[in-house]
Amino acid sequence: MDIVVLKNIGMLTFFLSTLILIYNLYEKKSEYFIDHDKKDDDYYNVTNNMIHRFRFIYKIFLPLIKIIPSTRYRLAIKKNLITAGLDNGTDPNDFIGFQLFTCLFFGYIFNFFLGNIFGTITGMMIGASYPFLWLYEKKKARHDLILSSMPDIIDMLYLSLKAGIPDIKPAIQKVCEVYKEDNNPFAYELYQMYRNIEQRGMSMPEAYKTLSDRIDLIQVYSLTSLWIQTHEMGSSIADCLKTQSSLMHQERFINAEKKGALASQKLLLPLILLIFPILLIIIFGPYLLKFMYDGTLF
Repeated sequence: MDIVVLKNIGMLTFFLSTLILIYNLYEKKSEYFIDHDKKDDDYYNVTNNMIHRFRFIYKIFLPLIKIIPSTRYRLAIKKNLITAGLDNGTDPNDFIGFQLFTCLFFGYIFNFFLGNIFGTITGMMIGASYPFLWLYEKKKARHDLILSSMPDIIDMLYLSLKAGIPDIKPAIQKVCEVYKEDNNPFAYELYQMYRNIEQRGMSMPEAYKTLSDRIDLIQVYSLTSLWIQTHEMGSSIADCLKTQSSLMHQERFINAEKKGALASQKLLLPLILLIFPILLIIIFGPYLLKFMYDGTLF
């Protein structure tokens, strides 16, 4: 093998090893709520995600990125960061810097192995798309957590109101204190709504709408719409919570049944491609070898 190829492989291996080492040794904090290192009225802890772990590389591009006029693109990124729960500590400039880094990195890798301009362009396109795929997975995982925990939290709000708490605002505060150790995204969003009302002076309908916009889920839009109607009509929000909790528990049960039914279908292809051939080799392999060497099956 040519000495130049060996040198390039060695340099690439060293570079990848260094990145993997730094990525895994970097401090990992992924809690939504903490009891220390924060003020009493702020339970939120900045999430150190993958974008932050590579900040030491792409930060040299940040001064240039900040002067690029791309308002609509930044607003779209900001909305997705909020929905994924990464808005506190990560801004659109960080995301664009990480996107630029992955674009150049994948372009270099593809150029190294393919050695042509087509491979380089393909790698850069994949690198530019990867941050969006990563953000989509973060958003989807957060939505799944919110959907699974919403019925229990709504139950807790209903029980708090029935236990003597006079209003929805102190009930939300109480529920947030209960869930602050559980890294629950829906509890965090309720806490943000509570802060919008108490500290930023938002009205209840505005805070409800902000909650649904931040989470961006159909179920949450439906829930907040009923809350707004209940607030405007002066009805009891406890009765509304009880009805919504019952519907959410039924929906969660139906979704669990659907996932269970889909699991058996998803297992069918691996069974056919991976497990059945091994069983056939184990059962018929000795007979095949005997036929190949002796000319007989028994």
